[in-house]
Amino acid sequence: MGFLFADAWAETVHTTQQPSLFEGLLPLIVLFAVFWFLFVRRRGKAPISFDDYKRKYPKHVSEGKVGCYNCGARDIHIQVAETSPRSRTNVHICRQCGSELYRSKVTR
Repeated sequence: MGFLFADAWAETVHTTQQPSLFEGLLPLIVLFAVFWFLFVRRRGKAPISFDDYKRKYPKHVSEGKVGCYNCGARDIHIQVAETSPRSRTNVHICRQCGSELYRSKVTR
């Protein structure tokens, strides 16, 4: 009886399947996707200044008020971002959709 169990166990151990091609490539695909998102995709979205924003989206800037180019909301949040240890900028973000609109210098 003990031998029957050992034989059945040996068959299951030795009959494992080889991983499919997709299973072997999956970690590489995930690594490539993370690399692409962090380095390639973000590099294409350079921050723009207020003057650039005003030229690019003139109908969203009127009478000193700024609106979001994406959703049209006028509720804009200013977040201070440190771009380096000695440099900080204001990032103007739409509160409704979260789109980054433009960046400006921090006034002290």
